Amino acid sequence: MKKVITILMVTIMAFSTLCSCGSGEYKTPTQQAKEMQTEIMKCFENEDKDTLKSFFSEYATDNYDLDSQIDEAFDFIDGKIVSYDEPFGRADGSSERKAYGAETSNIKTDKGTEYSIGFKGWLTNNKDSDEIGVILIGIRNETLMKTATQKEIDENPAKYDINIGEED
Repeated sequence: MKKVITILMVTIMAFSTLCSCGSGEYKTPTQQAKEMQTEIMKCFENEDKDTLKSFFSEYATDNYDLDSQIDEAFDFIDGKIVSYDEPFGRADGSSERKAYGAETSNIKTDKGTEYSIGFKGWLTNNKDSDEIGVILIGIRNETLMKTATQKEIDENPAKYDINIGEED
């Protein structure tokens, strides 16, 4: 009996080792969202348009003028990014259709302006694989939002928020 238990334990250990070696460490959808947000922030820091565009789903690439939207987003940020908080990620849905997203807040520039940047997208989508990827990146000028009235925001929303991809 001890021999059977030993063989069973060795088999289980070997199987678990083989399963974890092929693709590396398993990352939860929330971890994947945080990692994507970290990469998005690097693109904003370096004004890396091509890499940022590559994160978008095929659907977003085909249906939105991402090149000009990204240029506008880079211009929207006043100065160079000098610091920001760790991203907050989230994911929900089934394994067949899982949405994910993340946000970075307290983004400060060398000119003293504060922003937040977040994204949403599809991690999996069995209904339409063209939608897998980022579908929206939103940038908000938090410095202006702190003193704006709702009327001012309604009259000139592009002064406070800008989107890349689908409208929020």
